[in-house]
Order: sequence, then structure tokens, then C-alpha cells
Amino acid sequence: MSIYDIPDMVKIALSLAATSENIKICFKVAGVCLFNRDIFSDADFMLSYVTDRPARVQQLLKDTLESPLPRVGERKSGGGRKKRKAVILTDSPVKHEIELERAKKKLKEK
Repeated sequence: MSIYDIPDMVKIALSLAATSENIKICFKVAGVCLFNRDIFSDADFMLSYVTDRPARVQQLLKDTLESPLPRVGERKSGGGRKKRKAVILTDSPVKHEIELERAKKKLKEK
């Protein structure tokens, strides 16, 4: 037997074991019955009462969420960077051009 034989064995065993009756029995054993509405008592839901809120608080939250959002102002023009084409920056002509631009910029700042 090798690992390549396992899928064939699982396919046969799974088709025999995974019947609808077996699935229903497993749910009942685990305590989950699909058609029993009274499976949980009120005590099981006691922890969720912490999040209950009075109606006026819920109405206030609803009004807050339904109010329109404030308008956003106009965008400011960026204009900060110079647009360039994609180039290899280590090439000599491009590299010299960028160095000259930086030198001119430094002179203007001083």
C-alpha cells in the first residue's frame, strides 16, 4: 500500500459512512437537533442580555447613523513632483541631467 491508494479507500469508506441517517445521529449525539426549537433554555442566553439597550438609545444610534456625512472639500493641486519617463538612472546622460537639476535647486534654496 502507498499514499496513492489512500484516496480510493477514503472514497469507498466515506460514501458508506456519510449517509443522511448517520449525519442526523451525529448531530443528536452532539446535542444539536435541527428540529428541536427548545434545545436551548433562557439561561443559555443570559450573557447576551448585557448588550440589550433601551429603545431610546437604539433610536439615537439609528438617527446618528442615518444622518448624512459632511461634504468633502475640493482637492488641492499636488504639483510637487516633476513628471518623468521611466529611465535607467545610472545611465550617464540621465544621471548628469539629474545631478544638474539638483545643483540648480540647491542654488535657488541658498
